[in-house]
Amino acid sequence: MLSYDMGKRGNASRYDYLYRRIRHDIAHGNILPDEKLPSKRALARNLGVSVITVEAAYAQLIAEGYVRAEERRGYFACELSPVARGWQCGWQCGGKRDGQRRRHIQHHSEFRNF
Repeated sequence: MLSYDMGKRGNASRYDYLYRRIRHDIAHGNILPDEKLPSKRALARNLGVSVITVEAAYAQLIAEGYVRAEERRGYFACELSPVARGWQCGWQCGGKRDGQRRRHIQHHSEFRNF
């Protein structure tokens, strides 16, 4: 079950904080491609937020291609390209800043053979 400290959201809205945390986890491989995400109700109950908050976060993730919804099955993380993963991690591994794309690819181990 996904668990995020909603008290650390600062001035961000609940849905935006949740959306950003899940997006980060998908981009950094903490949530794997095709991994099933919790149902809206289960996640809302676990985090102590409304179902509408989770719906809004999931809707934004779907719109941006991080999550897909499958009717009667649930929500699943999508496969991201190495470029999308680099953009989401802010190239913190140094891949773009120093011009060494290979370094970024190595940072995301599932793309070492890219």
